[in-house]
Amino acid sequence: MHEFAHKHTQVHKGQASEIKMLAFFCVAIRRKVFLEIGGLDERFKIAMFEDDDFALSLHNKGYKILCAEDVFIHHWGNASLSSLSFAEYWNIFNENRRLFEEKWGIKWHPQRYRNELMDQLLAQLADNQSSLAKYIIENEQLIKKQELSLAEKDQIIAKLESEISRLDQDIEIREKTIEKYQAEASQKDKLIEDRDSEIATLIKILDKTNVGKEEALQQIKEILDQNSLLLATKDAVILEKEQQIQAKEAVLNDIYKSNAWKLVKILWRTKVAWRSIRANPSTVNTYFKPRKRKITALERKVMQNLPPIASPLVVDRESLATITSTENAKKRVILATHRFFDFDGHQAYYGGAERYAMELARIVRTLGYQMEVWQCGNTYWERYYHGLKVIGLNTRGNISIFDDLLKTNQIAAQLIIFSPFSIAHAPVNVPSIGISHGIYWDHESFQATESTLDRTIKSLVTSMNAVDQLVSVDTNTINWLRTIAYRISEKCSYIPNFVDLNQFKSTEHKAADKVVVLYPRRLYSPRGFYLVIEIMGELLEQYPQLEFHLVGQADPPEDVRARQFMERYPGRVKYYHLPADQMGEAYQKADISIIPTLHSEGTSLSCLEALASNNAIIATNVGGLTDLIINNYNGLLIEPNAPSLREALIRLIEDPILRQRLAENGRKVAEAFNLERWQGAWRKTLCQFLPEREPLPQIAPKNALAFNYAYGVFWDGVKQRPHHLAFEFARSDIETYWLNPDGRRPDPAPNLHIMDWRDDIYIKRPVFFIYYPFSYEEIKKFDHPILVYDVLDDISIHDNPKDESAGKKARLYHQELIEHADFVIASSQLLYNKIKSLRADVLFVPNGVDLEHFNPDKVQPTPELKRFKRSIIGYHGAIASWFDGKLVADAAKLRPEYDFVLVGPVSDKAVDTTLRSQPNIHLMGMVPYENLPPYVVRFDIGIMPFLVNPLTNAIRPLKVLEYLAMRKPVVATPIEEIQDWPGVRIAASLEEFVSQIDECLTITPIQENPPQILGLLNGSTWSIAAKPIIDAILALPAAKKSLG
Repeated sequence: MHEFAHKHTQVHKGQASEIKMLAFFCVAIRRKVFLEIGGLDERFKIAMFEDDDFALSLHNKGYKILCAEDVFIHHWGNASLSSLSFAEYWNIFNENRRLFEEKWGIKWHPQRYRNELMDQLLAQLADNQSSLAKYIIENEQLIKKQELSLAEKDQIIAKLESEISRLDQDIEIREKTIEKYQAEASQKDKLIEDRDSEIATLIKILDKTNVGKEEALQQIKEILDQNSLLLATKDAVILEKEQQIQAKEAVLNDIYKSNAWKLVKILWRTKVAWRSIRANPSTVNTYFKPRKRKITALERKVMQNLPPIASPLVVDRESLATITSTENAKKRVILATHRFFDFDGHQAYYGGAERYAMELARIVRTLGYQMEVWQCGNTYWERYYHGLKVIGLNTRGNISIFDDLLKTNQIAAQLIIFSPFSIAHAPVNVPSIGISHGIYWDHESFQATESTLDRTIKSLVTSMNAVDQLVSVDTNTINWLRTIAYRISEKCSYIPNFVDLNQFKSTEHKAADKVVVLYPRRLYSPRGFYLVIEIMGELLEQYPQLEFHLVGQADPPEDVRARQFMERYPGRVKYYHLPADQMGEAYQKADISIIPTLHSEGTSLSCLEALASNNAIIATNVGGLTDLIINNYNGLLIEPNAPSLREALIRLIEDPILRQRLAENGRKVAEAFNLERWQGAWRKTLCQFLPEREPLPQIAPKNALAFNYAYGVFWDGVKQRPHHLAFEFARSDIETYWLNPDGRRPDPAPNLHIMDWRDDIYIKRPVFFIYYPFSYEEIKKFDHPILVYDVLDDISIHDNPKDESAGKKARLYHQELIEHADFVIASSQLLYNKIKSLRADVLFVPNGVDLEHFNPDKVQPTPELKRFKRSIIGYHGAIASWFDGKLVADAAKLRPEYDFVLVGPVSDKAVDTTLRSQPNIHLMGMVPYENLPPYVVRFDIGIMPFLVNPLTNAIRPLKVLEYLAMRKPVVATPIEEIQDWPGVRIAASLEEFVSQIDECLTITPIQENPPQILGLLNGSTWSIAAKPIIDAILALPAAKKSLG
């Protein structure tokens, strides 16, 4: 058993480290802790989110989760799920996810896919090696200083040892990565061996008989082709990974050869010596004296080539093309920042810098230019935020690589704005402006040592020198600069931040029986969050009329702390966040706003918004806040500590007259910082660098529509009704977003954007398109959506004998959507008639056909079907539980002289087994929609062999229209919608099915469709089918809001 466990324990081998979440459910826990935390939350269904929930419960009580080293996990959990269909699994997943998010108030995001994680770990290896070398250089001087205590020196050496240990772990990860790809290669080798065995079997058949010789030879050729493809894929993967790993090994070898590494070895030996002479500290100097010259000389060599190791700058083609593209370069203004969205481009930050960028983009357009935001990305991506284009350059999430990209490449733009200015490390090839959003180096980490402070100042001055003009949002930065680099201060301009007085207004309807204190910031330490929670409980106990509203985004540790206070003081502590354009709602509820910043502050937008909203302000005397608050006139200025904050709050809670006076004066001061003044100052600054042009029109808000993701519907999968409607909406100038479970894709058409399903989309009042009842739970993530419920199928599709609750919940949501959606549309006549009795304004939007795509005169048969010399009875589409596999198998058995060619993915195991029982049934797998016509054109007959039941009776099949468009006779089972369609032969039994097929094959191939079929097709195009819902969306009044 020990040998087996050692062989299979790889995930956490050699580690005993803290982990944030439970990776699997095998936990050793003390009884008293279990009694405190409790067992599993029984509201969760099997296997999903229970471990995440339990982990958060542990963290919530202050416990850590440790992953013990060399633990073997024998995992049986998947047995509970293996019997579920995909739909059943998805329903359980969605239910558990909803419960988890509601319970913890955390938006769930999946872990990275393993290949993404491996690539990122490889990329970080070089960065960590550089970090180690840099750490050695920075701390070597400290280590040799004689005035440091032994404990201090020992602490520095311990940190160094830790850094080297981390590097060793990275090397181990690299080795495991090699093993992983070698394992993948072995699997492909095994697959190739199996195929070789198939060939040998086929050759033996050929030796014995000539029957089927041509087909067997064709199969051999196909297998050999697939083997070649597998080998090529395997070789490409292995080669790519080997090249990456060789590059990392080269960097590692450079470290081992470097002066820095020599220094490491010396310092390690020094640490060993320290431990041996601890009993007699007086001998330390004796030990160091003969080595002092050696360390000093080595330091000189290291410093001559600082840094000795640098991460290789590898830039992907998309990122490089974005930076250097000359297309529209003369109209382009770049705002360079590290973060606007997160590095994956999923979520935008609701911060002051982001609002600043949006307003700046509007000014740039009035001058005739288009602004783009460039930022760091884990990969290359493009997003839009209220019309502003944001591009994530592929820097593997490394900020230093982002800065180097801008420094080392020719930027194709009219102007670049660095936000903040410190991103600029050297002059660039185009005019540049840097923005100081406040002094961020007023934190102790920048002043830990004299050398650290010197390097910080040197770096700041270098960046300020690199830009042509420096815009500062406060006087603090400019005055500091005058003391250390007066010449640079002469190119500074003071443009304080702004407030939109039309958006942020006072209200006279605040509750008289309570006092609301608002913290309108991101919940983290620099903004004073921990000062607030230090005094919040005491004040809530002391003043029963008091409420605290924490309004801002938070990372998990702060999120947990905020929720603890909500649970302790229900209804009196409220925690939520709002987009920038809704923040006025929070200020209007508040009596007092607190801005308890500790460091890194400019002229705070939150402070200005609170002033404009007639809140009494308490602010710390940090950064640019002293430009906004005059103590005891329009607010209280305090020291950045908890006692001062407590004292100021007590003063305002107990003195309503003072609150009112400060609030009234605050509004007057806010008027001096109005948005129009800020716009004028920036326009004047930009005109110094941008030649005069005709203004670009401001981006007019379009109707925007979002398709929510649903199980089984991927953008790259079988093209279904939602895909076609998405194209029609986009053609009608409706900005259309498809939330894709498979991740982002390039825009397939103007106005059509394929987003990752985890991406937030930032649209006011979007049309939210639902075709899956369980998506009802997703409505709340949109801002007052206009709801369209597209009823694709009979609700019985969600019935599940194994889990009656899924069908009940689907019916409940279906009923809610029918009643409350702004628009309900039906895809078939039967569904339309059924819904009409419940919802009189239901729209009939039937399935359509793309006649241009399915045009037989423009299509050549696919070479893949050339091997079939006999008549082809063809089908394309999903092969699922509603597909009558037995009917097709029996027909194939009765007609062995025909080839039944089925194009599409098979999702039902029983149907798959039945179909594979007949040698003349050929499952071709899924074929992209773009490539379907070359298959259909080779069919002699198109079939639609669906079981007849309430589900199939309610569909209007796309494929039948597509068969007819390709001039194919159609044989179908008697589902209700198509019984009177021209060109369709109905077969109610196996005998009729086979007979109709035989009869169709005796007819001369159709050269031109008859008028009846042309009439059906011309009246069934997607543009005609979608017109009722498109007209309804375009006619929406601007003020309309829906439930949701």
